[in-house]
Amino acid sequence: MKNMKLFNNPVEIGVRVLVILVYSKKTLDLQEIIYYDYLTTYFGDADSKFSSLHPSNPLHSTEYIVRRRIIKEGLNLIAKKGLIDTEYSKEGVKYRASEFAEDFLSYFESNYYKQIVYYATLVSDKFNSFSFQELSSYFKEHIGHWKGEFEKEVLFRGGKNG
Repeated sequence: MKNMKLFNNPVEIGVRVLVILVYSKKTLDLQEIIYYDYLTTYFGDADSKFSSLHPSNPLHSTEYIVRRRIIKEGLNLIAKKGLIDTEYSKEGVKYRASEFAEDFLSYFESNYYKQIVYYATLVSDKFNSFSFQELSSYFKEHIGHWKGEFEKEVLFRGGKNG
């Protein structure tokens, strides 16, 4: 039997990206989607008053770097289904939710889905006013701090067995 990936597969990522596009109400390029996806899953990194959708792990602060391939696969999947529109301009390729996206998402009811919507909304509220350059700068300034916070937590707990 072929290995089946249950988490971070193109379907899960595609739905999460679609939620991000619907709730941001913006047209985003691939790098912006990567940032928004990271922030949706780890919002606690951006605002310590909140927890995150996914739990911390030693490498989560570098996940945004390796998400490009899987997010592209998710984008391709939802594009083939007519759930996003692709725009080509001088600035590059950008994506936005299609007219069918909200209807499609209305069929999801799980608690996990509701949490994705909640965090995607928080991300949009906090970061929609950022330009691409401001968002990139935000990541460059904070990504080392996020990694450091996890390492401090491990040290405080006493390592792996703590």
